[in-house]
Amino acid sequence: MAMAAEERSIVCGLCNKGRLVGSLKGLELRQWSKKGYIYFHVVLPVRVCDSCGAKSLGPGAELIMDEAFQIEYDKLP
Repeated sequence: MAMAAEERSIVCGLCNKGRLVGSLKGLELRQWSKKGYIYFHVVLPVRVCDSCGAKSLGPGAELIMDEAFQIEYDKLP
């Protein structure tokens, strides 16, 4: 029998009461490189505790940021 999404949700590691609810959030970022600042936009998976409001990046967020940075970096001379 399949579990409901609520049953599979992750308990907040900060308050140990709430559940982490996933969503997507668009961010404008900049990162220093040897070519200067690289500006890029990403949409990342984010988890927010429904009790205390703690936020954390969801799975794959770092890879998304790295790839977006590299795309913009490669465009510069």
